Amino acid sequence: MDDSTRKALRILDELVCERAPGPYLVDAEYARLIERAEKLPCNQDGADKTWVFRAMERYLEEHRRTHPA
Repeated sequence: MDDSTRKALRILDELVCERAPGPYLVDAEYARLIERAEKLPCNQDGADKTWVFRAMERYLEEHRRTHPA
């Protein structure tokens, strides 16, 4: 496994551990907005989503820098 994949999986593991348990209840309007967003071309299988990992890593680095343990 290459370093970028390992890094992405580590980030996902951190996020899963932080996520609150479901189920989540949303109103009908919000559910329609979610459905609309899910239908966008950028959210389809096969679309390039590598930017998400880069953005998440930048966010986590900034968070670590501004919120030291």
